[in-house]
Amino acid sequence: MTRQSLRLVVGAAVLSVVSLSAHAAERGGVSLAGRFGTLGFGLEAATSVSPQLNLRGGLNLLNYTYGPGFDSDLSYRGASSNVHFDTSLHLKSAQFLADFYALGEGFHLSGGLVYNRNQVRAESSPQQAITINDQVYQVDQLGTLIGTGRLGKRWAPYLGLGFGHPAGGDQRVTVVFDLGVVFQGSPTLALTTTGAVSNVPGLQDDLDVAAEKVNREHLDKNYLRYYPVLSLGVAVRVF
Repeated sequence: MTRQSLRLVVGAAVLSVVSLSAHAAERGGVSLAGRFGTLGFGLEAATSVSPQLNLRGGLNLLNYTYGPGFDSDLSYRGASSNVHFDTSLHLKSAQFLADFYALGEGFHLSGGLVYNRNQVRAESSPQQAITINDQVYQVDQLGTLIGTGRLGKRWAPYLGLGFGHPAGGDQRVTVVFDLGVVFQGSPTLALTTTGAVSNVPGLQDDLDVAAEKVNREHLDKNYLRYYPVLSLGVAVRVF
């Protein structure tokens, strides 16, 4: 996420809360929450528009290395050329949600949008020549192979349910819980290298073809179009 994009997202979240805070002070309240879950560590502000409706916005961040990585054959038709990639997850997102309290004081249904800058980063440092799209490249030509996987579209719908009424309830401190899905769409991976791409004719073109193959084999899965959200936190009512 660029600094300009981050400022816009933070500014939108702050303005949303500030513009409703005076009204919320009469009808309900304003709360601040710290969260942790599958979207990372999060900070969130919520305001009560009515006893049945809260609006909230938040930011989420987390980077970590996960799993054993994956192997992928970067050749097209020729001899197999398996390359091992180590993977890390870079979570950056913001959410703008509405909570509807229809069935009870704490239970709510949620809907809204997630600004999705979540990425998977895959790296490989070949120790011998490898075949990419049926062209053989030496170690000094490749350097480190870097795969950047964008987890779906920038703006993605969210639907979920949860418990906790931090801005509209009577309690000063509230435990909040959410379970939902971000409909992110299909992830996509792009491959680059730290090697001298400009001095190796055709290398980036071959990397693009190899990336398409990685996408088909590893990322073009129906279940990867839906990002699960599980979030637990503590909210404090400030107004």
